[in-house]
Amino acid sequence: MGSPTEQLWVSPRVKRELEVRKRHGECDNDVLERLLAETTAGKFGDGFGRWPADHAEYVRAGRETMDAKRLRWERESR
Repeated sequence: MGSPTEQLWVSPRVKRELEVRKRHGECDNDVLERLLAETTAGKFGDGFGRWPADHAEYVRAGRETMDAKRLRWERESR
């Protein structure tokens, strides 16, 4: 925990939600960091956090290649 460098204004509803999700000893920033880490850890393009980085990158590149081929095919089919 460090000293805050910026202020973030949130609605009362968001503040209450932060308080509900706060664990013992956490500040609001800790809660936000934890929640953000949880929501980004399971993105499909990142291999759900279960693949080694090089394999996830291989799959991501393959998806991008297939997406480009699909778009090209759709354009040519019109």
